[in-house]
Amino acid sequence: MKSWIVSAVGISMLAGAGCAEEEETVEEKYSLRVTTDGRLEAGAAERLSFEIRDAEGQPVGPVDVVHEKRFHILVMPPELDFFAHVHGDEGDPAQQEAANPEEVPSVEVTFPRGGEYRVFIEFQPTGESHSHLVSATVEVAGDGTPENVLASDESGATRTVGSHAVQLENHDGHIVLQVETDGEPAVLEPYLGAAAHLVVAKEGARELVHVHPTGDGADGTVEFQAAFPGGGRYRAFAQMRPDGELITVPFTLHVADKPDGGGGHGH
Repeated sequence: MKSWIVSAVGISMLAGAGCAEEEETVEEKYSLRVTTDGRLEAGAAERLSFEIRDAEGQPVGPVDVVHEKRFHILVMPPELDFFAHVHGDEGDPAQQEAANPEEVPSVEVTFPRGGEYRVFIEFQPTGESHSHLVSATVEVAGDGTPENVLASDESGATRTVGSHAVQLENHDGHIVLQVETDGEPAVLEPYLGAAAHLVVAKEGARELVHVHPTGDGADGTVEFQAAFPGGGRYRAFAQMRPDGELITVPFTLHVADKPDGGGGHGH
């Protein structure tokens, strides 16, 4: 039996048990339907299929290629100890559009443990000037305990991935990454049309910011401007390709509330 989930970025309103789960939406223009081939199990490659519809229930229609893909699919649990950025359509942009400009490609995800996960899809309908973000929650069967990755603020920390060292500095939303390979400034080859990508998700995986840097990262340094949606604990997932090797590097950031309680939203 196929199971499906319909939702958009918003406040949870679960509708019964079994195969269907629905959520009220804050962004009412588009909604997301996720289809699976039965119960999702941790530790196995599970295929997720998608359908995006507008407020009238019609398919989203043609979608532009932005940063080399029509749909950017992001998966994470509320605890933010796992992150996947996948696409499904691995051909060049012309092949993607020629195949089916309206179809959201299915993807495979291997969930590391059981529990709740949030699936986000970012896309830009043809004729619109900005991207949209829809999401849905899926449940995965299996054992495992979430890792407590949100305890300590890691702004200023350096993480090592193989021969690469990545340092992140957060200056009130002005985020600077410095990347070295074997002790020297890294050469950041383009990844999805940019020197790097940064996805910053708030604890609970209900709000996130997806931003791109200024500059080409030629000296191993990239800078981002992120508007955090309020105070709280965040996980920043930096993706880049130093010397041709794609790496994903996570950092935890603790963000204080603004004096007026304000914050910003971004995709």
